[in-house]
Amino acid sequence: MDIASISVYPVASRQILVEWRLEEATAPGDYLFWIERANSPEGPWESLTPIPLVNQFFHVDRKSVYLSKEPHLYYRLKVRAPDGEECTSRPKDLLRNLERKQFLQAREVIRKEILRFRKFAGIRVLILKKKHFGRKCNECIDQVTGYQIDSLCLNCYGTRWEGGFEPPIEAWLERGPMDNNKALGGSGWMTEDFEGQVRAVAYPLFTRDDIVVEAETNTRLRVLRISTAELRTVPIVQILTVRVIPRNEIEYKVIVDEHKHAQYDPYGKTHPRVQPEVLS
Repeated sequence: MDIASISVYPVASRQILVEWRLEEATAPGDYLFWIERANSPEGPWESLTPIPLVNQFFHVDRKSVYLSKEPHLYYRLKVRAPDGEECTSRPKDLLRNLERKQFLQAREVIRKEILRFRKFAGIRVLILKKKHFGRKCNECIDQVTGYQIDSLCLNCYGTRWEGGFEPPIEAWLERGPMDNNKALGGSGWMTEDFEGQVRAVAYPLFTRDDIVVEAETNTRLRVLRISTAELRTVPIVQILTVRVIPRNEIEYKVIVDEHKHAQYDPYGKTHPRVQPEVLS
């Protein structure tokens, strides 16, 4: 088990987002995570999660003090695998390559983007982030070869990982028009793929094959490509190329649980939950 990456980003309302990914985390069972914070990469370290997070890939620090005169904060992640193996990440600097003035500018850009989405150009969505670690699916993975034998598996939804996607995250995005890219399919039939672009802040960071669920219509979009606008390598805005998922595909079988949605909400308000659509 290795910690593939850990990212720390400023967001609205004095909140700091910590995200991470694991590599070779295939042991069955629960993974436990602890987040620690310090003013120096050498410590001393303050635990932000006395009760460990279970099978979660993010944490929001809502008690940060980064508006002080010394806004140099460091975060690190501790992980315990189901088999007892433990590892600790290297300290991650909040400001990274940004000076204080640039840091405040970046935060202000994010605030204005979110305000514009909410008041004028945006739509409310739920983001289903594809799992990249955890328990491997025991229903569609061949135990001998390790290959996936059922891409329509209802246990992992074709992702190879049990559950398929993390709990949904509420966000606001700006979606452009969807172009119809007609093409000849493998069976000789014409296919209609509607593709377009979506603009979002860097919160959360998207990866390929994440799913965007439009809250009002339950239309689902698959993320194909991601490009970012950065300030000294710090992501500020994401431009996503997305494809509209036909309603007969497996992604519409994913239940968006209204009681588990939006474990963090940078926008500070509660909204009606999207009603899941289940195809027979």
